[in-house]
Amino acid sequence: MPFENTIPRAYCLQHIEKFLESKYSATVLIAPAGWGKSTALIHAAEHYWFGRNPACPQDICWFINAHAAGSLLLKGFSLSSWLDNQLNLGNGDNFREYFTAHPEERSGRLILVIDGFDEIAMSADKLKILYSKLEDFVYSNDQHPWVKVVLSIRSSTWGEVFHQSHQYPAFRKYWYLGPEMDEETNTNIPALTEQEVKSVLYNFDFDPATVRVFSDSFIQKLRHPYYLQLFCQLSNTPDQSFIDENLSLFEIISRFIQNRVFHSPANSFKMHLIEKLLGLLDMGRAGIYTDKSNLLNQNADYFPAYKELLADNILVEENLSQEIMFNVKVRFAHNFLLEYFTAMHYINHNGQNISAPLLEKILNDFPKAPSASPCSNGSCATPLPAARQTVSANSSDSPSPPAKRPTCWNTWCCITNRKARITNSCPPSSRRDTSVKIHSVSSLPTTSCILRKEKC
Repeated sequence: MPFENTIPRAYCLQHIEKFLESKYSATVLIAPAGWGKSTALIHAAEHYWFGRNPACPQDICWFINAHAAGSLLLKGFSLSSWLDNQLNLGNGDNFREYFTAHPEERSGRLILVIDGFDEIAMSADKLKILYSKLEDFVYSNDQHPWVKVVLSIRSSTWGEVFHQSHQYPAFRKYWYLGPEMDEETNTNIPALTEQEVKSVLYNFDFDPATVRVFSDSFIQKLRHPYYLQLFCQLSNTPDQSFIDENLSLFEIISRFIQNRVFHSPANSFKMHLIEKLLGLLDMGRAGIYTDKSNLLNQNADYFPAYKELLADNILVEENLSQEIMFNVKVRFAHNFLLEYFTAMHYINHNGQNISAPLLEKILNDFPKAPSASPCSNGSCATPLPAARQTVSANSSDSPSPPAKRPTCWNTWCCITNRKARITNSCPPSSRRDTSVKIHSVSSLPTTSCILRKEKC
């Protein structure tokens, strides 16, 4: 997404402002890949230090991102060696001791910003060593309160590398995590607000009249920054007066899955894990959570692919363990990912064909709800499958009630194609048609179709 079309995140600016005004030595922005951490940090750096009228002009900000770290390494700079010098473990200069001895030469604070900290090191072992040095650097800042550290890191890495330190009292003394920290999902940046979503759409020249008629459900999907980015990229004519929300959503998910699963070197392992998760969830009829141990079954071959699915926010771990009970659950990050992969499963197991027996099987597998509210204007807010299961630390694993199929499906499956166009529309509102219609779709690179059951 072009930077000029992005916007500053109000929450992230407030988070960093509270940190700068506090006695904490370090803070971190934690979120999955594609959540806008880098963009938020750049906007914050412009606001506080690099803009035309910075809020903190006396400070010195040293901004390092993962891409720049490689270039610096080629020029002879190593962050690891620099941290050693500040801990008097190397042969280089210790700037903290120098400015402490010469306070007249220091006019403000030194802010060290490391964007994509977990992407700097090439291996997990090197990352843990680098984090250990950074941790020692932060913990030794008692005599240097003018030194502040800001990191961004993925949720999956936080849980793997930082989580153990997080339990220590010293960690909570030195690290500011903010009020939005969710320790179950390892995220402390909320999704975009509705106004932030609309501001980005306006920056992409979407017609305000079109944006105003977007449903609340569709706006909620676009609050995920990466999905908003894909939507803006896929909508080549933002000034159009009508946008099919359901088709747009499935185009977004299709592109997302292509980028993060199909085009991945570990695509076969990822698809095996996804299929296994669908089986454990019984396509959503047994709830939306399963045990991590059941999914991986101590098979080390799948660990790298599993970590990538977590990092890309396709799967989510929720650690509900108590003092004497280990309880880690896994689910799809969003319910519409469960819907998408469920639809893909049915199509793949029917030879990529839509047939009457397939439709009958779907109707039998997802029985109609005893009482479902009628849908108006050919739309329905309830997705398929609708089974949900609330899991708490002391809950049992009893299955949820059977999944319920609403009276109408709105664009239930738009499978695997990146671009699609519906060639016929819903019947006039004066007619009532509850039959299953297969809308023809022209698509590249493969032919597919969209299933709808509408009540118009």
